[in-house]
This record gives sequence, structure tokens and C-alpha cells, in this order.
Amino acid sequence: MYNENDDPVAYCIRSLQSGKNKEVALEKAEIALSDWWAISAVDRNLTEDEIENTLFMRAIVLATVATVYVWNGEFKQAFALENQFIYQEDLWEEDNRQVIEGYLSHLVYQKQFEHLDIIYREKAFRKEFIQIENIYKSVQNKDYEIKGNRLEFVSSVNRLNKSCKLL
Repeated sequence: MYNENDDPVAYCIRSLQSGKNKEVALEKAEIALSDWWAISAVDRNLTEDEIENTLFMRAIVLATVATVYVWNGEFKQAFALENQFIYQEDLWEEDNRQVIEGYLSHLVYQKQFEHLDIIYREKAFRKEFIQIENIYKSVQNKDYEIKGNRLEFVSSVNRLNKSCKLL
């Protein structure tokens, strides 16, 4: 089924992508989180680039763990981690944004609309991820007026539908 020596973060990512083994992914997320805190607590002399890279990787780990928590209905644990990655603009860039979009998609799938409203209070975030806001707002209100590019909206809906089919 899975290799015990598997990197817990990599396992979580594969599980999220496949929609399989969510309970095992939750166990791996717990391991990843405890391992990360142990590593991050070590006092080291790091260069500025190493610190920046470590913070970026930390945000990816926390976003992955939080997504697994949401997938398993562990919202309180996910929300406790959220401020440490959700507004990190490095994760908004094209090559990295799937980490945030995956988290948001899970929140939509789990119908965490009130919490999404809280996240979307940040104007820069709203502007960057408007299509997912359009999705959850249109689910809540059939008369909601889509904002921004409608073709991007359709593309976002299709991606979310594909993710939800896995779940």
C-alpha cells in the first residue's frame, strides 16, 4: 500500500492528487507537522537565501498539512495553520499557486463558506483568487454575478469539479 519510509509530505501530496487514503494521509500530515517543527526549532546559522527557502518550504508543508486536515474534516487544526501560508505571496505565483488553490478547493468542497468569507477579506488575496470566490459565492447564491473573466471562471469550475470527483 505505502512505504513506511516514504516522505510524509510527498505522501500527502500524492494522496491529495489521487483522492485516496485520506486517513493515512492524515497520519502522515501529523508526522510531517511534528517533524517540521522539530527541524525548524534547531538553531542554525543560515544564509539569507537559506532562510528564505526554508520559509517557502515551510509554507508548502503547512499548506499541504492544512489541506489534509480539511479533507478529513479537521477544520480547527487547518485554520490554526492557515495564517502561516495563506497570504504568503510566493505561493500565489503561477508555479506554486496550486498549493493555495488546492486548499481553497477543499474548503469549497467541505462547504466552509463562512471561513472562505474570512479569508477573502484580504483585498490582494481576493484579487488573486477571484475565480474560486466566484465559485463558492455562486454555489451559495444562484443570482451571484460572476466577477472578472468568465472563461477563467469556467476553467476554474472545471478544475474544481475534477478535484471534487476525486474526493
